[in-house]
Amino acid sequence: DDLEHRIQERTQELKQKQDEVLQQNEELNAKNEKLIEAQTIIEQQNILLRKYNDDLENQVATRTNDLQQSNQELAQNVQQLEQYAFMTAHNLRAPVARLLGLTNLLELSPDTDKQEWMMILSKIKEEGNSLDAVIKDMNAIIQLRSAADVELEWVNIEEKVNQVKRILKKSIAVSKIEILLNTKAFTEIKSNPTYIESILYNLISNAIKYKAPGDHSYIEIKTERLEENLLVSVRDNGVGINLDKYGNQLFGMYKRFHPHIEGKGLGLFLVKSQMSILGGDVKVESTPGLGTTFKLFFPLSL
Repeated sequence: DDLEHRIQERTQELKQKQDEVLQQNEELNAKNEKLIEAQTIIEQQNILLRKYNDDLENQVATRTNDLQQSNQELAQNVQQLEQYAFMTAHNLRAPVARLLGLTNLLELSPDTDKQEWMMILSKIKEEGNSLDAVIKDMNAIIQLRSAADVELEWVNIEEKVNQVKRILKKSIAVSKIEILLNTKAFTEIKSNPTYIESILYNLISNAIKYKAPGDHSYIEIKTERLEENLLVSVRDNGVGINLDKYGNQLFGMYKRFHPHIEGKGLGLFLVKSQMSILGGDVKVESTPGLGTTFKLFFPLSL
């Protein structure tokens, strides 16, 4: 009996120990599951952290690139402003000096006869007009950036061409030049209406100014839809430009390549500047004696 009692007690102890082991095992399993869950969460957080770091690196790289580009544009703008300030001072100096000379002449010769007075007054008026032209050029440059903030809208190419034709009506009649328009590819473009009119005005007026001698002169404005751009080309059969000689100066401020023809050399600078602000580009093809084609590339995103 005593032996049997001890066996029962021992059995009871073993069972109790087994229950404790099972309970501890369950607790360990539960803790293990929590550890696995925590490890999964940590791995997910690591993935998110790596993705965040990658995104942050990309953002930093993009921002750095944007800043570098902005710095380059700023440097270019500063250079252009310096160049413009120099050119403006130069262009103002000549008519001011002549005006001072003419007024001094009047002061030194108060008894000048009426005919000579009228001649001097005529010269003063000419120099006044020269000053006015320089000031208008200054205003055109200043307005470049202010007009850039205008909200884009749908611009009808034909309407803008007709508007330019009305402005240049007298020059077109005198030059007997024919203006052809082909807008089969597209008739409208979402853009800055002020810029579009200015660009067309400068290219058409240049084509009239540099027409070849004789009859049968024409300007053809044509639209084309390309894979990545909308193209507006302005082609003429005028005197043309020697691109080998002047190609790298073509869009410079106050650059002129036909000294025998009146002009200020500001129109193409404005065309290039306005196309750049619109996110587009302008290219030129020309052969002396045969004519010139200006190609205006507008981004499809416009």
